[in-house]
Amino acid sequence: MKRHALILAATLLATGCVGNYNGLPTERGPRNIKARTRPDLAKKVQWRKIMVGAGKTQSLLGYVRTDSGAHAGGAATYWIYNKAFVMVGRVSPRGSVVTIDPAGQEKWTGNYSLPLACLHLFGYQTRKTILFESMPAPRG
Repeated sequence: MKRHALILAATLLATGCVGNYNGLPTERGPRNIKARTRPDLAKKVQWRKIMVGAGKTQSLLGYVRTDSGAHAGGAATYWIYNKAFVMVGRVSPRGSVVTIDPAGQEKWTGNYSLPLACLHLFGYQTRKTILFESMPAPRG
């Protein structure tokens, strides 16, 4: 009985495969051999460390992510993260600073340059030296 079932299944599979292609291989239609003209859709993102202080007193304040608009010569939006990679704010291309609380609520806090915005977002009341160091994109 098993043998008859196996022969029946093999016959059904064979007849299903026979009728899939009609014609000669040389008579197939043209293939898509044109070069792709679509640009790469992946955005280039630049990550930098935000360091406060100079020399031996330098310490890590957080991180800044820059969108691809800055690489193309356009204005950029900066996304500011703390040491634990939690977003604390952003700076628009016009310098408008928005703080983001842990609940995700946004609040406009003024217009600053990027170094002053970093100081403001991390609660500094006086000017400090801010340095930006390039880094590879974080994983995870």
